[in-house]
Amino acid sequence: MSLSINEPVSRAICQATEFSQTSPWLIAYSGGLDSHVLLHASAKLLQQGRAPSISVIHVDHGLQAESRQWAKHCAQVAAHLHLPLEQFTVTVPQNAGESLEAAARHVRYGVFEKVLPKEGLLLTAHHQIDQVETVFLQLLRGAGPKGLAAMPLRKPFAQGWHVRPFLMLNRTALEEYAEYNQLHWVDDFSNECRDFDRNYVRHEILPRIQTRWPGYAKTISRVARLQGEAVELLDLSATRLLGDIESPDDQTLQVDALLKLSLLEQKNLIRYWLNALNLAMPSEVKLQTILQQLLLARQDAMPCVTWGGGEVRRYAGKLYAMDPQPVFDSRQRLDWELGNKLLQVPGLPQPLSMDVLLEQGFTWPEIGRINVRFRQGGEIITPAGRGMRKTLKTLFQEWAVPPWERARTPLIYVGNTLAAVYGFAVDEAFYTTPDGF
Repeated sequence: MSLSINEPVSRAICQATEFSQTSPWLIAYSGGLDSHVLLHASAKLLQQGRAPSISVIHVDHGLQAESRQWAKHCAQVAAHLHLPLEQFTVTVPQNAGESLEAAARHVRYGVFEKVLPKEGLLLTAHHQIDQVETVFLQLLRGAGPKGLAAMPLRKPFAQGWHVRPFLMLNRTALEEYAEYNQLHWVDDFSNECRDFDRNYVRHEILPRIQTRWPGYAKTISRVARLQGEAVELLDLSATRLLGDIESPDDQTLQVDALLKLSLLEQKNLIRYWLNALNLAMPSEVKLQTILQQLLLARQDAMPCVTWGGGEVRRYAGKLYAMDPQPVFDSRQRLDWELGNKLLQVPGLPQPLSMDVLLEQGFTWPEIGRINVRFRQGGEIITPAGRGMRKTLKTLFQEWAVPPWERARTPLIYVGNTLAAVYGFAVDEAFYTTPDGF
């Protein structure tokens, strides 16, 4: 009887992880039934020599009064199974336009991303009904093939992979395993709250469907698998096209080349491109706006389409995609002392590095201090080796610096003299050749 109850669970874990047999496992453990089964079965495989090293992670979101007790329970279970456990307490932000479920998931996976070792496997206990619920939710959101493919069995994640071994198992198999092995788990009563979309689907919609179509879970799981295959084909097509359209130096798309594609190819390629840049996918309306306003704009136009998770701009015959640009104060001025290797500038993602200036050939002044400013208009500099004074506007055009980056490009002043454009040029009066002359 033990074999018949335990075998489907153990086999599912082994099959899902066999592609990377020596990679360490990081098991996400909430304390609930599903993740407890995953943890217990994985520990048994470890004892049998059928699993590599295993560590456990528990994230306390602090959203329920009982969460501290759940954390204690998880620590006790991990200790009983002789598995190392890391626990994290996080704060879930209440972001506008994002559900509490989604916000908690983003914070949780942010922790997983930091903890997962190189080439490691993050194992989570999502099962067949979780998959079905995801398909329904994506369908109601008007998702395309990628959304309807729902959750893949495995996908690249952080420095390794995210693996869902139970994705083809129904929850009954997990319940039978838990009962047979006398496991004790915690129940999150928020899972009964119908205010959450997933819980509403789980408790109100799926039971009615099962009454009419008892085999619906397998059928809808097959839909997700087939949609996943369709996504693979679409991605393969986009990959082949991208090689001729994307500029590898700056990951932009050539507008002229895009216009030679069919409308469907344009849509597919832009979606693939944005996903590769880790940007949130725009709505169908926003995507249509990109196609109409950016691709068909005048040659000298510089339109921009923005949505919650990103923006696409056109400049010099190229499409640029990026995170939404934050508000930036170009009037700010910052002193930079010689002893500070780095200077953090409000509004810029990366600190300025003294090494960058020195590599450009910049000569640090004897006063030991420079001033960082930003473009106001009318700046002039004589780039070393050019022998000719030029306006910064002209140089930005020569260097093909996109307009939205010009106001954010740091300018290095010695007194009131423009001495360098950070990352681009040094004025000849402040330039030293690599050999010191």
